[in-house]
Amino acid sequence: MPDNREVLYFLQTVPGIGNKTIRELWNYFKDADALFHANEEQLSGILSTEQTRAFLEEREKETPAERLAKLKKNGIRYCSIFDWDYPARLRVVSDCPLSLFVKGSLPQEKCMTAAVVGARNHSYYGEKQTKLFAGVLVQRGIEIISGMARGIDSIAQKAAIENGGRTYAVLGCGADICYPKESRALFEQIPEHGGIISEYLPGTMPKAGLFPMRNRIISALGDILLVMEAREKSGTLITVDMALEQGKEIWVLPGRIDDVLSCGCNRLISQGAGILTGISEFSKELEGLQKKYGISNEDKNQERHKKERTCERTKSKQDKGMIRDDYSDGMKMTSLEKEILSLLDYQPVTLEGIYEKLLQNAKASHTIQEVSTSLLNLCVKRLAIQTNGFWYIRA
Repeated sequence: MPDNREVLYFLQTVPGIGNKTIRELWNYFKDADALFHANEEQLSGILSTEQTRAFLEEREKETPAERLAKLKKNGIRYCSIFDWDYPARLRVVSDCPLSLFVKGSLPQEKCMTAAVVGARNHSYYGEKQTKLFAGVLVQRGIEIISGMARGIDSIAQKAAIENGGRTYAVLGCGADICYPKESRALFEQIPEHGGIISEYLPGTMPKAGLFPMRNRIISALGDILLVMEAREKSGTLITVDMALEQGKEIWVLPGRIDDVLSCGCNRLISQGAGILTGISEFSKELEGLQKKYGISNEDKNQERHKKERTCERTKSKQDKGMIRDDYSDGMKMTSLEKEILSLLDYQPVTLEGIYEKLLQNAKASHTIQEVSTSLLNLCVKRLAIQTNGFWYIRA
């Protein structure tokens, strides 16, 4: 019987089926085995004729387990939304990737991370300051996230490695594709000092439309975002917009008012972004930021052991949709808390959103204050998580 992650990968490899359709399929069938063995009539309710044909043809080629095993043989790690090591920083993003393809490792949850982005056609000033600030970050044990693009991205990641730090490149193509080609040496170095990460299938070639989407992963994986140089209108500012939507802190390198490479940065400063006024000043700021974002080894280990015990106890159980294993058994909850927990998923939802769902389920006898109190109780019991901006997900 195929498991969740095997069927998820199978669906991702079916031509013509994208993430939106995969979510629709999963929420309809609510069971990996039932989905994989669905007949043509069942599939046609969601899939087009072409998609149904492709699904049935691919299903005859090999089992999901065999298909996933090929990926591992090629040295690429598959991390799905069902896996416990799927980055917690990504789980709280509303359109988080269903899976990641990784060469090397993923960012460590216990370490603070910083996304560093900037102009491809950079200046000497931008290059110099990027090296300095990247050096300060990794010297304090902070991991650097970027996109391995020409210019500031690659400079920051090279500086991280040269200073003995760890860095992770999020690509707008398959994790097995080096882009740009001139970054081959860096592409081969990064897995030894961090990881190459992509939400796209191996073999996916770089296309302009894929890069804006990958930017949301860069911003999500970074606890803070450093913008080193940016024009008034640039791809860098797309990353900034996504970071702001995710509630991230933005730090910006100021520049001359007549420098086109600093126009975007100066604009962000005028809108309230943090200013990188100097290495020593920023280093002091990092002390507070690391206390805010860092997770101690002890806390992380306790969390990991708890999850391992939970998985062992309830590994045969699955929630509806794309929810992970249920570990609320034995936890004392009120009827309202149970109802709220059944509505929570890995996709963030607001207090108001939960209240509306309760109303739709004819649970109108509760006030929004009672719902709010129950949500907080679930967070205290570690059955739910409150993310940035008062959004909630299932723990």
